Amino acid sequence: MGATPLAQPAEPTPETLPPLEGTTFRQERRLIGSRDVTFATRGLNPPSMLYVTADDSLYVNVSNLQANQSLTFAAHFLLPDGRLQPMVWTINPPSTGAPTAYVFPLAEGYLFNLTCTPAGSTRRGNTWVYAATRRGNLQSGVNLQTLLSDYVDSLTGPTWPGGNQRNSTDGPGLMVMLAAGGGPTTGANYIFTVPSFARIRMRSITAQLNTVSAVANRYPAVFWYVGGYTSYVDGASGAVVASKQIWCSWAFGLGWAQETGPPLSLTRGLPDMLLNAGDTFQLGAWGMQAGDQYLGIVLNYEQWFSL
Repeated sequence: MGATPLAQPAEPTPETLPPLEGTTFRQERRLIGSRDVTFATRGLNPPSMLYVTADDSLYVNVSNLQANQSLTFAAHFLLPDGRLQPMVWTINPPSTGAPTAYVFPLAEGYLFNLTCTPAGSTRRGNTWVYAATRRGNLQSGVNLQTLLSDYVDSLTGPTWPGGNQRNSTDGPGLMVMLAAGGGPTTGANYIFTVPSFARIRMRSITAQLNTVSAVANRYPAVFWYVGGYTSYVDGASGAVVASKQIWCSWAFGLGWAQETGPPLSLTRGLPDMLLNAGDTFQLGAWGMQAGDQYLGIVLNYEQWFSL
């Protein structure tokens, strides 16, 4: 006669299983499988914080210096019937630096996101974008919710939600090198006027002062005018005499150490000073003669859009 088969032991309940640490694969599988997880598909909370109607629009304001710039704005909407609707707008702003505004109609629904992407290579500082939802037209409407406010570059255009919102003068500016060449006329100061759209910080000035044979002492100097008033003046203490070609440099960050007029060059420092639209910078010299002239003028400055 065969032996009576033994009863199979009862399976342990999930409550009696040991913790995950040190468990066997079989026990771990049973413990995980015992969890009762479900996901709600009805009566959900709104998927976005922003709901727009057909009376609202997308307001975009762009300041741009890059030639042939093309910007694409893309958004997703959850429509009232539950469909997900993409919307795309492309603009080609002028490269004058002046702010240019646009308005685009919107679909009714929850706005999921908004992004701005340049079509080609864009150096940060060349293009600044502001975007908001708007009630009303371009001339008399009111902006309701700011979405984008930042500079555009090739890798990371502004995005909402989750992107940074910055003023146009925040952070490092666009480094600009201006090769101005020679002064306008002999015996006159070279004058640089800050463009109407900009705010700048002068980083360096380099130029060669060429003096004629007239006997006189010339003292190279820079003059800054803010709001029509003289706000800063700096001049060399060493003289440049007749029939000379002297390289003159002013640079930010050098402190106040100076060369006072060696045979070929002189170097001086610049203050940490901002110039706004319409302010002027002049390069000249005390004692400048009618035939003297600055040549090879090169300015390096940091620039922001001033909006």
